[in-house]
Amino acid sequence: MSVDLGAGMDAVPIEQSGSDLAALEQMMTATRPPRRSAGAWADLLASRLSDLLQPSLGIPAGLALIGAVLGAPDRLRWALLVPALMGLVPVAGLLLARATGRIRTLRPTGRPRVLLLAAGTGYEIGVLVVLAALGAPTALGTALGGGVLALCVLAVLQLATDVSVRTSALTLVAGTLLPVAPAPAAVVAALAVPVGWSRVRAGAHTRAQAWLLPALVGVIAALAVATAAG
Repeated sequence: MSVDLGAGMDAVPIEQSGSDLAALEQMMTATRPPRRSAGAWADLLASRLSDLLQPSLGIPAGLALIGAVLGAPDRLRWALLVPALMGLVPVAGLLLARATGRIRTLRPTGRPRVLLLAAGTGYEIGVLVVLAALGAPTALGTALGGGVLALCVLAVLQLATDVSVRTSALTLVAGTLLPVAPAPAAVVAALAVPVGWSRVRAGAHTRAQAWLLPALVGVIAALAVATAAG
């Protein structure tokens, strides 16, 4: 190869060996970001879905939706109060318990798991009484009552196997809304499909734990609300 340094000057030959070219190509390849495979993209999507609808976010959001849909005429009040009492307070309590060392993990096993589930279920039943005393609309109270009944079933299932809380939260909200507001219920239920897939993809749950058992929880919630609304 030669380089022309300008008019009136001879072209100066520059020798470049094959090994130099190979080294240059290797350097350029090394600095080029690797392409993600289809599996890597699937793993990334599963991770993002799991993070987006983790229980500390998904549960309050679902409760806010229930309050907004069934809290007429004061929808804003119940859309704020219901998730605060039934979602944010217990989530904050769990995080505080882990930070202070009272529990080591948010997914305990054995006796701590039983105590945690019993305490959570008892708290939610107490919140129902508080909401009724505050004048919650009948439709809202009925729906939340059916949801808490389904939550009791979920607690029992959790003693036997590690049911996905992310998917169960969605199916529980969908089942609670289904008898009285089928359109938003269908949207929430549809979200449970990719979220369940993300948990299976991450290896956190089996298909039964991510889809089948959460679906059972949603069906129980829907039947309970429909029966109570009667």
